[in-house]
Amino acid sequence: MATGDTDVPGAAQAPVEPGDELKTGQPNRAVENDPLYAQALTLVQRGQWSEAEDALAELQMRYPNSVEVRRAQHDLELHLSAEGTWLERQKRRRPRRAHPRAVRVLIVVNAVLYLLLVALWLVQQLVSSLR
Repeated sequence: MATGDTDVPGAAQAPVEPGDELKTGQPNRAVENDPLYAQALTLVQRGQWSEAEDALAELQMRYPNSVEVRRAQHDLELHLSAEGTWLERQKRRRPRRAHPRAVRVLIVVNAVLYLLLVALWLVQQLVSSLR
């Protein structure tokens, strides 16, 4: 085995410098250990979009080639896009009437009851005419 072989399990590897993860294909663990990164992810999860955007912008300056920061920014953009789409759809939607299905069921039940009453009246008329 050569002493410079890095494929050996358990062998010590040189730390990845900020911005080198795209060159090496390995994630930059410094970003994951940065408290601002954890705070930015928490802000995204809480829906505090502007604060998360500020934190991610700061992280982007600290770690310009960070895959993790780009992924978090992409997640933030997806949240904002989805929220914007949902809000636009809600604005365009007509106001709903109160429980349209319940109203239909009540109309059908009412019609059936009236038909039963008419049928009973007809039977009563038929019976009284036969007497």
